[in-house]
Amino acid sequence: MPQKFLVCQLSRVSKKLPLQLILVVPFVVQIFAVVGLVGWLSLRNGQKAVSDLAGELQEETVARIEQHLTTYLATPQLINQINADAVQRGELQIQSDQSKRYLWQQIQHFDTVSWIYYATQQRGEFIGITRKGRDRQIQIALNQRRNDYQTSYYTLDPETSAIRFLEADPAPSQPTNHPWYKAAIDSGEASWSEIYTDLDTSQLVITASLPVYDDAGAIAGVAGVDLFLNDINRFLSRLQIGESGQTFILERSGLLVASSTAESPFVQNAQGQPERIRATESRNDFIRATAQHIDEYFGSLDEIQPQTQMNFALEGNSSQRSVGSRYFLRVTAFQDGRGLDWLIFVVVPESEFMAQIHASTRSTIMLCLVALLVAIALGTLTAHWIAQPILQLSEASKGLTKHVAQPDFANQQLEAEVEINGANEIRILAKSFNQLSRQLQASFVALEGTNSELEVRVEQLKQVQLQLVQSEKMSTLGQLVAGVAHEINNPVNFIAGNLNYARRYTQELLKLLQLYRKHYPTPPLEIDAQIRAIDLDYVSEDLPKLLTSMTEGTNRICSISKSLRTFSRGDSVQAAVNIHEGIDSTLMILRHRLKENEHRAAIRVNRRYGSLPLVKCYPTQLNQVFMNIIANAIDAFDQPSANLKFSKSSPATITIYTKVADYEDKVIIGIEDNGTGMSEEVRSQIFDYLFTTKPLDKGTGLGLPISRQIIVEKHSGTITCLSAPGLGTEFIIELPI
Repeated sequence: MPQKFLVCQLSRVSKKLPLQLILVVPFVVQIFAVVGLVGWLSLRNGQKAVSDLAGELQEETVARIEQHLTTYLATPQLINQINADAVQRGELQIQSDQSKRYLWQQIQHFDTVSWIYYATQQRGEFIGITRKGRDRQIQIALNQRRNDYQTSYYTLDPETSAIRFLEADPAPSQPTNHPWYKAAIDSGEASWSEIYTDLDTSQLVITASLPVYDDAGAIAGVAGVDLFLNDINRFLSRLQIGESGQTFILERSGLLVASSTAESPFVQNAQGQPERIRATESRNDFIRATAQHIDEYFGSLDEIQPQTQMNFALEGNSSQRSVGSRYFLRVTAFQDGRGLDWLIFVVVPESEFMAQIHASTRSTIMLCLVALLVAIALGTLTAHWIAQPILQLSEASKGLTKHVAQPDFANQQLEAEVEINGANEIRILAKSFNQLSRQLQASFVALEGTNSELEVRVEQLKQVQLQLVQSEKMSTLGQLVAGVAHEINNPVNFIAGNLNYARRYTQELLKLLQLYRKHYPTPPLEIDAQIRAIDLDYVSEDLPKLLTSMTEGTNRICSISKSLRTFSRGDSVQAAVNIHEGIDSTLMILRHRLKENEHRAAIRVNRRYGSLPLVKCYPTQLNQVFMNIIANAIDAFDQPSANLKFSKSSPATITIYTKVADYEDKVIIGIEDNGTGMSEEVRSQIFDYLFTTKPLDKGTGLGLPISRQIIVEKHSGTITCLSAPGLGTEFIIELPI
């Protein structure tokens, strides 16, 4: 109701307003709304695009970092596995100079490791190689029980491969007591140590350790590699994350692992010892503020999910940020399955992407103001240009409406076309109006023709529909007939097979009975009485006849079953078949209708089959044709109104003949009867759909039309009918061989 009331009020108000105002106000409102909406959508889409772009940049950066970490951290694990295999093969031993040369060659290929070593479980001895001091001099370390676990250092001459003693550390150190050794023993698999600071190089280092097993499955020792982490800092600093984006890596404890800044991940404490720093205590304002925000938001780094993405604003001023600056943050967990659980932070300032968006917003506001002014001016001019041509078109439309309302509009001559001098759109509208007028008249003419054609098509569709119904019925009948034939065939075959044995056993019993009567002509009184009671002579004579009659009956059932199968076989493709078999199968199915009934005597069937070759056809469809024609002939004999008079010498007869045509490669099939025949009026319509002379419950008028379609369209043959009243009817079918 409120909507209806509003429409009525607007309608009343619009009647009092001039056309200029009606055109200008909606035009201005629409322009303002569209421009404002476009501007707002542009801003929103721009912000979304910025967010998506930042997300893609962060995702790409994280992927590169993860790839580098995976490759970088796989190196020590690979070295450990190689050395474990060498121990098992006997190539890496504590007291072997060859093992020292082996480690010397190995460390040459890996610049990022500070130590490669192996310690035994049984004796607690140790062999390793290291880059010692800030000059990273390569030295071989050997720790043996015979030297009271004092570590001796050696060097190797690259040219002569000679091993030379350098110095010995007097402080004893048994490797099996070290944390990296115990961690590997406790876990029983590859593991990482805590991150610590190397005193010689002042760099963060992490140890990868791997237990080594002997052939018996017992622990033989532990292989270890100390890995420098400063290369991760160098890699992160080389990443280009926009203009001022930053990335850093933390442990779940909040300790800094690496960053893209120049800040060192540790500081010197009051005792002069290196001490790792937390991100919340970083000297870098950017890292510190981000870490503090994460702590405030999540409460603990352990609460961060494997993938976390968010936007946040940082408060305060510094060289890296300003008050209210917004940032895109992505936190990704990095876990290698061996104990590492790091968090990768990628932070990108929103300001790097929003400059163009803000400029676009200002441009949109200016466009809105300009569009309003232009819309007012154009609306006024448009009202003037449109009013007059619209009135002219209105008059022409009224005239066209009067013509259309007349019954003979399709045959009338249209008035002169409308000519308007105005705006291009109005001229196009006038041209369209003229075209519409012509098309309208043409449509009326076409509509009359279409109505006539539609009536014909509807009639054809009815015929096709009835044909499809009949085809579906025949298909269902075929399936039913085939099933019945199959069910009959099994027990009949069983009976027929046993009759032969019954006949032979009967003959043998009768022969035995004759021999008995021959040798014992005077049986006991009781047996003689029973012989007379059952009339043994009659039974002996009648029993073979009874078996012969049963054999004929089973043969008759087998013949009917075979005919049913022949009549119902499928027609997916054409097949070369014997036409006579199809005719005989049809007659077998209709045999019960050929018998005598209350209206007539039995119908005689004369077969005059010629010598025919196999014909390529659709057998089931041809059987349907034979069924329709022969059934119609029987129906003609069964009509009570036929007044047919037949005798034993001249009974009701259906004659079927076949032959090969003399003039073409065709076979001819003729089916004729001596019934009442048809008038020329009836004969000329028998192939028309739905035409029938039978009662409504006896026929559909589809049999012969479908038969003609099968012969002509499916087999490229012909079917003709010859008939006259009182002279019977003959159908002649010609099929190509």
